[in-house]
Parts: sequence; C-alpha cells; structure tokens
Amino acid sequence: RPNRYACQKSPVAGLYCQHRGFTLPGGNASAPTPLCTDVSCPSFGWCMDFTDIPGLCLGEACMNYQRSLEVVFGSMIALPLAILIDVISVGLLSAVNRRSKLKSSLHAAGSALKLLVYLFCIAGGVRDFVGLAVEHRCWNEQGNARIAQAEMHVKLSTSTAVGGAVGSLCLSLLSVRWSNRLVALPYARGRAQ
Repeated sequence: RPNRYACQKSPVAGLYCQHRGFTLPGGNASAPTPLCTDVSCPSFGWCMDFTDIPGLCLGEACMNYQRSLEVVFGSMIALPLAILIDVISVGLLSAVNRRSKLKSSLHAAGSALKLLVYLFCIAGGVRDFVGLAVEHRCWNEQGNARIAQAEMHVKLSTSTAVGGAVGSLCLSLLSVRWSNRLVALPYARGRAQ
C-alpha cells in the first residue's frame, strides 16, 4: 500500500501527519509539489485548528466545532420532544370532549420546541461552521463529500423546523377556534315519512 501521508514535527502541534494530496495548487508532473503550509495555503491554518492535534482546543475552529456539537445534542433532545407532543395532539384530535385549551397548549409547546431547534442551529453557529468546513475542504474527496452532505442536512433540518413550528402554531390557533367542530359528526335531522 502506498504511503499517503507525510509526517512532520511542529513546535506548536508536535508530530502531525498530512495527506500527500493536500498540496499547493498548480504543481507540474516533473517536480514534486510541496505540501501546504499556513503561509502557502489559506485553509491550512483553519484545518490545523479544527483537527486540534495537541488536544487543547485553543483554536477558533475547534471551539466552534465543540459548540456545534453541543447545539446539535440539544437539538436532538428538543426535536423528539416536539414530535412526541405532535403525536399526542393528533391522538387528542379524535377526542370529542372539550379539550381545546389542552390541544392548543400542546400545539404551542410543539411550535416552541421546533422554533428552539431552529434558533439553536442559527445562534449556535452550526450552519456557519458547516459552511466554513465545506469552504476550507480539509479532507480527502470522500470526507469533503460527507461535509457537503452534512451542510445539506443542516439546511434541510432548519427549514423543516421552521415549517413545523409555523404549522404547529397555526394548528394551535385553529384548535382553539374550531376544535370541537373538526371531528364531531354534524347533527342531522331526518325527515319523517
């Protein structure tokens, strides 16, 4: 198997290995292309901060990554709760008795949780961090493809959370006004023959 990595010592990072494909752009076939450095490639410093070789997480990219992980973890707790609330409120739709305030409160809580997930992702910097990771292209082709896919999933998740929050809020308002009339059968008077 060919050696795909070149290892070096750094006074800051210690021993680190760099993929041989991470070279200066525009090299020719006759001379070996030099590997990227912080001076020669603009994304090298960001990628070194992100990988956090010393394990101290002092760089901005590493701190943004850690914050993004925490935000995603919080979102992974809030979103299933919102879905559970939606399932409970759908179950209450078939209840004919008067529980419009409970139904409306459940829809409002589901809307608030979905909006919280959206705000977590925006204020926590998840979209910005994934966008920077795509821009800097620190990985090989498969890794860069996975990061591009993650960016698509983050955009889809945030837009779905906003759409779900708006939908739950609309259902909250509708369930206050027409809750008892949505499921119950209308009164029908028969004609005597």
